[in-house]
Amino acid sequence: MQQIYDPRISVLFRESLKDLSPSLVLMAEVDLLNDEILLYYKRLQREGVPSDLKIYKGTYHGFFRFVLLCQPDSEQAFNFWM
Repeated sequence: MQQIYDPRISVLFRESLKDLSPSLVLMAEVDLLNDEILLYYKRLQREGVPSDLKIYKGTYHGFFRFVLLCQPDSEQAFNFWM
């Protein structure tokens, strides 16, 4: 059986995150991946990687793709990122 804990599948499976660049972690308030996103952010912090977390209230997974169709937070996130 192939190893499912391969770092090519998820960065969370890497032994260390210390060599990663500073990170901006964007998270929708309603997202099936919130637990993993928070784990990633906390691990970056614990390993000393400069990182910021921005949670967009009232949004859902994929909101960033719908900037022109969704709530004002989508446009705010888009402008913040660009």
